[in-house]
Amino acid sequence: MKAINKLIQAIALTITFFVSMSAHSFEAHVHGLSELTIAMEESSVEIQFTSPAMNLVGFEHRANTPKEIASVRSVSSTLRHDNSLFTLANAQCKHIDASVNLTDLIDPDNNNSDHKDAQHHKHKNIHEANAHAEHSDHGEIIARYKYRCAKASTLNSITVNLFNDFPAIDKIQVMWIKQGQQGSIMLTPDNRIIRFR
Repeated sequence: MKAINKLIQAIALTITFFVSMSAHSFEAHVHGLSELTIAMEESSVEIQFTSPAMNLVGFEHRANTPKEIASVRSVSSTLRHDNSLFTLANAQCKHIDASVNLTDLIDPDNNNSDHKDAQHHKHKNIHEANAHAEHSDHGEIIARYKYRCAKASTLNSITVNLFNDFPAIDKIQVMWIKQGQQGSIMLTPDNRIIRFR
């Protein structure tokens, strides 16, 4: 419980830091650009990846066709396999949880079922797309990862390999906080290592 409370405090500090960095951060929702936020506290490391859907699936509207739904499912599967996406150096970290939020692109029934009536889903998706358009013009995908590290204090870098699986990503804006330290870096396909000072 104590570790959870400290992690919540670290996340609160992270949010404060991110707000203070807003003058340096990019405009919301720029194609080719994604965000990575990292909070480290004691033995816990949490990573959140946020990207315009265009960077990952090639469209931003609700998935309506079988091909679009398959594309969203494929991206979800790729994002859940964190071992190829992030390399945490020198800390003996174990991945304990991953979640992917696709609600801007696909309804939960489509995400979990292969045997629904196609016409029913087409009608339902068109209705939901119209309702969704009132709230947002752009779809986003958000993935969250949790790690438990034996030696979190020795975590000196994270290599980000998202560029390998998602070539439409040109840059990733990273903001991090680690035991009172904080920083930011812009990653590119040629510069994909976050080093903590």
